[in-house]
Amino acid sequence: WRYFVPQEELPGNWRLPGFDDSGWTDGPSGFGYGDNDDATIVDQCMSVYIRLVFSVDQLPGILEAVMHVDYDDGFVAYLNGEEIARANIGVPGVIPAFDEPATNVAEPVICYGGTPGAFPVDPALLVPGSNVLAIEVHNYNITSSDLTLIPFFSVLPESPLPNPSGTPPLL
Repeated sequence: WRYFVPQEELPGNWRLPGFDDSGWTDGPSGFGYGDNDDATIVDQCMSVYIRLVFSVDQLPGILEAVMHVDYDDGFVAYLNGEEIARANIGVPGVIPAFDEPATNVAEPVICYGGTPGAFPVDPALLVPGSNVLAIEVHNYNITSSDLTLIPFFSVLPESPLPNPSGTPPLL
């Protein structure tokens, strides 16, 4: 994953394939601080933006797609620039400001033995070749003691994929 902690608004194309994220930092999934569930720890902040470019070679042929997200406090996820999931922040279809607070306090669930929320995704949003999954996680306020973003994106192919990674047991 590539991640960035914004101090001002980013260009609107950060959610799109082709955006130059070479100035962003690399880190493993599990972004945030304070919950002891983060593989990539960031300083206390209002938001973190992450991107993952991945390739899909089997189109058509994806029957279903789903996004699971463990988060604290709110997030918005985009696939190739299209909003695919949102919880606890703003209005669907309206892009939140980088410093917009989550609506309420929310706690992550994986670290307490729970299963993250599932959001069905229209597989027609996938394109042959490079795709980008972009997610912004937002805190309730700048003094919050924790922040978490742990995303999972899964597809159900029509026929078996070579070298599939499988579904994590917690899902």
